[in-house]
Amino acid sequence: MKPNSCFSVPTSNGRFNRIFRSIAVIVLLTAGCESSGGGKKADPDKDAVATIRFHIEVDDRSTASQTISVVRSSPVQLKVEKEAVIDERDVKSARLIESNGSFLIGIEFNLHGRMVLEMSSVAHLGRRLAIQSIWSTGKETPNSRWLAAPQMTIALREGSIAFTPDASREEARKIVVGLNHIAVKLKNQPKPGKEEKPQPTDKAEDAIKAFNEPR
Repeated sequence: MKPNSCFSVPTSNGRFNRIFRSIAVIVLLTAGCESSGGGKKADPDKDAVATIRFHIEVDDRSTASQTISVVRSSPVQLKVEKEAVIDERDVKSARLIESNGSFLIGIEFNLHGRMVLEMSSVAHLGRRLAIQSIWSTGKETPNSRWLAAPQMTIALREGSIAFTPDASREEARKIVVGLNHIAVKLKNQPKPGKEEKPQPTDKAEDAIKAFNEPR
């Protein structure tokens, strides 16, 4: 596999593909119903969907694993568990975080995601958390990539993480929009306009400090 190529989901992982397709259908059908009234300017992001999967790094003795390559500009080979410990169903919200002229993707988890993240970071302290996403605007072939593999240097008890993705700013924006669409459909967050809550900043900063990302 070429270092700069996108990394697709293994074809044997039927559950992953089925979930992505079913979520995409729900979002597309709902968006179609909501846009049928006419008169409103079309939202180019209304059909955006995204998944996100978190896989724990394992040692060479593990059999239920796969080898991946992260960071296309300077590839890092990792062996990770085939099954994700957390996925988009655990995402409460996602956002772009501006940081020193660059950007990060920030993820806040629901109760289940918070518990799994904390337990996983404690049980596998010092290992990496490989992050993969599939995203689409609904008008293009879905993109798939391993975005990052931050190292869990402390127990992650805040229920949120932030990481620098191997993606352009526009790609990261699409991932964030798609994840928030899924969170709304799964009722992990209210529909836009129904409830306004201030975005946490201190937790995001703590999450940034908790990770030692490969570069």
